[in-house]
Amino acid sequence: MRMTIGRKLSAGFILILALAIVMTIFALRSLNRVSTILSIIIKQSMPAVEYSTIVERYALKTILDGEKYFSSESPSEELHGKIITQIETIYHNLNKVDEIAKIFKDEKLLQIS
Repeated sequence: MRMTIGRKLSAGFILILALAIVMTIFALRSLNRVSTILSIIIKQSMPAVEYSTIVERYALKTILDGEKYFSSESPSEELHGKIITQIETIYHNLNKVDEIAKIFKDEKLLQIS
């Protein structure tokens, strides 16, 4: 069977079209997986990181204010109240991290929080 130029061109275009369809299907599946992973990151990891960052920030503030409090000859009640509030904020945000870990059944996060 002898192929004319028209048939050869048609076969080439059909082959390219088939490859494009296969690549499109592969790309859409990969994009769906990426979307799923991003959804998990947005729902679980970002809030946990946010609350953990708040804990770190307030822990540092508490340490610095505690040093001021204990090194002062006459520590103020205002500074003492500030330290207590900071500790309460730390516990509140640690509880938030625990809630996220329980919702998503993240045992590792539960252990370190």
